[in-house]
Amino acid sequence: MAQKKFISVLLKRRSPLEGSLHSVEIELKWIRFQLGEEAEARLDYNYPKPTRILCRENLSRTKNMPALFTPKRSKKSGANFTSRFEKSTSRLQSELDVLIIDLEKANSTAREMQKRSKQLELINIEFKSKLDKIELTVLYDASQRDIVTRRQRFPV
Repeated sequence: MAQKKFISVLLKRRSPLEGSLHSVEIELKWIRFQLGEEAEARLDYNYPKPTRILCRENLSRTKNMPALFTPKRSKKSGANFTSRFEKSTSRLQSELDVLIIDLEKANSTAREMQKRSKQLELINIEFKSKLDKIELTVLYDASQRDIVTRRQRFPV
Protein backbone atom coordinates (compact mmCIF):
# COMPACT_ATOMS: atom_id res chain seq x y z
CA MET A 1 0.00 0.00 0.00
CA ALA A 2 2.85 2.34 0.84
CA GLN A 3 4.47 1.41 -2.44
CA LYS A 4 1.31 2.32 -4.36
CA LYS A 5 1.19 5.72 -2.67
CA PHE A 6 4.85 6.28 -3.40
CA ILE A 7 4.42 5.29 -7.03
CA SER A 8 1.45 7.65 -7.33
CA VAL A 9 3.63 10.44 -5.89
CA LEU A 10 6.31 9.60 -8.44
CA LEU A 11 3.77 9.69 -11.24
CA LYS A 12 2.50 13.06 -9.99
CA ARG A 13 6.06 14.36 -10.14
CA ARG A 14 6.57 12.84 -13.56
CA SER A 15 3.56 14.53 -15.14
CA PRO A 16 4.92 18.10 -14.86
CA LEU A 17 8.26 16.90 -16.20
CA GLU A 18 6.59 15.37 -19.21
CA GLY A 19 4.59 18.57 -19.67
CA SER A 20 7.69 20.74 -19.58
CA LEU A 21 9.47 18.38 -21.97
CA HIS A 22 6.50 18.61 -24.31
CA SER A 23 6.52 22.41 -24.11
CA VAL A 24 10.26 22.45 -24.91
CA GLU A 25 9.62 20.21 -27.92
CA ILE A 26 6.81 22.49 -29.11
CA GLU A 27 9.02 25.54 -28.63
CA LEU A 28 11.76 23.84 -30.65
CA LYS A 29 9.33 23.13 -33.50
CA TRP A 30 8.06 26.71 -33.39
CA ILE A 31 11.61 28.10 -33.52
CA ARG A 32 12.42 25.85 -36.50
CA PHE A 33 9.30 27.06 -38.27
CA GLN A 34 10.14 30.71 -37.55
CA LEU A 35 13.68 30.23 -38.83
CA GLY A 36 12.34 28.74 -42.06
CA GLU A 37 9.96 31.65 -42.52
CA GLU A 38 12.70 34.15 -41.72
CA ALA A 39 15.08 32.52 -44.20
CA GLU A 40 12.45 32.68 -46.94
CA ALA A 41 11.72 36.33 -46.16
CA ARG A 42 15.44 37.15 -46.33
CA LEU A 43 15.66 35.43 -49.69
CA ASP A 44 12.78 37.48 -51.04
CA TYR A 45 14.29 40.68 -49.73
CA ASN A 46 18.01 40.24 -50.45
CA TYR A 47 18.35 38.26 -53.67
CA PRO A 48 17.13 38.46 -57.28
CA LYS A 49 14.60 35.92 -58.55
CA PRO A 50 16.97 33.28 -60.09
CA THR A 51 19.10 33.24 -56.97
CA ARG A 52 15.99 32.95 -54.79
CA ILE A 53 14.87 29.86 -56.70
CA LEU A 54 18.23 28.15 -56.10
CA CYS A 55 18.28 29.22 -52.48
CA ARG A 56 14.75 27.94 -51.91
CA GLU A 57 15.75 24.56 -53.30
CA ASN A 58 18.65 24.48 -50.85
CA LEU A 59 16.39 25.71 -48.07
CA SER A 60 13.82 23.00 -48.78
CA ARG A 61 16.63 20.41 -48.50
CA THR A 62 17.80 21.82 -45.18
CA LYS A 63 14.32 22.21 -43.63
CA ASN A 64 14.49 18.64 -42.40
CA MET A 65 17.82 19.32 -40.68
CA PRO A 66 17.74 20.24 -37.00
CA ALA A 67 17.46 23.96 -36.37
CA LEU A 68 20.88 24.06 -34.74
CA PHE A 69 22.55 23.22 -38.05
CA THR A 70 20.87 25.73 -40.35
CA PRO A 71 23.48 28.04 -41.86
CA LYS A 72 21.38 31.20 -41.45
CA ARG A 73 21.07 30.90 -37.69
CA SER A 74 23.02 33.53 -35.83
CA LYS A 75 25.59 32.49 -33.26
CA LYS A 76 23.91 34.35 -30.44
CA SER A 77 20.43 32.89 -30.93
CA GLY A 78 21.97 29.45 -31.40
CA ALA A 79 23.94 29.82 -28.20
CA ASN A 80 20.85 31.04 -26.34
CA PHE A 81 18.78 28.17 -27.64
CA THR A 82 21.52 25.68 -26.82
CA SER A 83 21.98 26.98 -23.29
CA ARG A 84 18.22 26.92 -22.64
CA PHE A 85 17.99 23.44 -24.05
CA GLU A 86 20.96 22.23 -21.99
CA LYS A 87 19.53 23.80 -18.83
CA SER A 88 16.16 22.16 -19.32
CA THR A 89 17.83 18.87 -20.20
CA SER A 90 20.05 18.94 -17.11
CA ARG A 91 17.10 19.94 -14.92
CA LEU A 92 14.98 17.12 -16.29
CA GLN A 93 17.87 14.68 -15.91
CA SER A 94 18.44 15.66 -12.28
CA GLU A 95 14.73 15.32 -11.53
CA LEU A 96 14.73 11.96 -13.27
CA ASP A 97 17.69 10.86 -11.14
CA VAL A 98 15.81 11.88 -8.00
CA LEU A 99 12.75 9.94 -9.16
CA ILE A 100 14.89 6.87 -9.86
CA ILE A 101 16.41 7.06 -6.37
CA ASP A 102 12.94 7.46 -4.86
CA LEU A 103 11.69 4.48 -6.85
CA GLU A 104 14.61 2.35 -5.64
CA LYS A 105 13.81 3.34 -2.06
CA ALA A 106 10.16 2.47 -2.63
CA ASN A 107 11.11 -0.92 -4.04
CA SER A 108 13.34 -1.71 -1.06
CA THR A 109 10.58 -0.58 1.31
CA ALA A 110 8.11 -2.77 -0.56
CA ARG A 111 10.45 -5.77 -0.22
CA GLU A 112 10.77 -5.13 3.52
CA MET A 113 7.00 -4.84 3.84
CA GLN A 114 6.52 -8.11 1.99
CA LYS A 115 8.94 -9.84 4.37
CA ARG A 116 7.10 -8.37 7.35
CA SER A 117 3.78 -9.38 5.84
CA LYS A 118 4.96 -12.98 5.51
CA GLN A 119 6.16 -12.92 9.12
CA LEU A 120 2.81 -11.54 10.27
CA GLU A 121 0.97 -14.19 8.29
CA LEU A 122 3.01 -16.91 10.03
CA ILE A 123 2.29 -15.34 13.42
CA ASN A 124 -1.39 -15.10 12.50
CA ILE A 125 -1.49 -18.79 11.57
CA GLU A 126 0.21 -19.65 14.85
CA PHE A 127 -2.30 -17.57 16.82
CA LYS A 128 -5.22 -19.17 14.98
CA SER A 129 -3.96 -22.65 15.81
CA LYS A 130 -3.54 -21.62 19.47
CA LEU A 131 -7.04 -20.14 19.46
CA ASP A 132 -8.43 -23.36 18.01
CA LYS A 133 -6.68 -25.32 20.76
CA ILE A 134 -8.04 -22.96 23.41
CA GLU A 135 -11.55 -23.20 21.99
CA LEU A 136 -11.30 -26.97 21.94
CA THR A 137 -10.08 -26.94 25.53
CA VAL A 138 -12.96 -24.68 26.58
CA LEU A 139 -15.46 -26.90 24.78
CA TYR A 140 -13.93 -30.00 26.34
CA ASP A 141 -14.09 -28.45 29.82
CA ALA A 142 -17.70 -27.39 29.25
CA SER A 143 -18.66 -30.86 28.10
CA GLN A 144 -16.91 -32.40 31.12
CA ARG A 145 -18.86 -30.10 33.46
CA ASP A 146 -22.05 -30.94 31.63
CA ILE A 147 -21.36 -34.65 32.02
CA VAL A 148 -20.66 -34.20 35.74
CA THR A 149 -23.89 -32.23 36.27
CA ARG A 150 -25.93 -34.78 34.31
CA ARG A 151 -24.45 -37.63 36.34
CA GLN A 152 -25.38 -35.81 39.51
CA ARG A 153 -28.95 -35.28 38.32
CA PHE A 154 -29.39 -38.71 36.82
CA PRO A 155 -27.31 -41.26 38.66
CA VAL A 156 -26.65 -44.43 36.77
